[in-house]
Amino acid sequence: MDHSSITLPYFDWILNGLEAGDPDVKIAFGRHIHWGYWPHPSEATGTPEDFRQAAEQLTQKVYSAAHVSDGQAILDVEYRFGGAIAS
Repeated sequence: MDHSSITLPYFDWILNGLEAGDPDVKIAFGRHIHWGYWPHPSEATGTPEDFRQAAEQLTQKVYSAAHVSDGQAILDVEYRFGGAIAS
C-alpha cells in the first residue's frame, strides 16, 4: 500500500478549523477528536455543544469499560489534543 496516497480530510478539517480559530470547531473538537456517544441518538441536536458532550460521554464509556482506577499507570496515546487524559 502506498501510504503517500492516504488522506485524512477529517483530521485536516479539524486542524484547519482550530488553526483558523473557528469557535464551533473549538467547541466540538477542541478537546476530543472522536465523534462521540449519544445514549439517545434521536435526541441529538447536532450543535457544537452536543458534539462536545457526546465526545466526553464516549471517553467516559471507554474508561468505564477499562475499569480504570486511582493509582494505575496508563499510557494515553493522543493526537496532540490531550482531551482523553484530561477527562
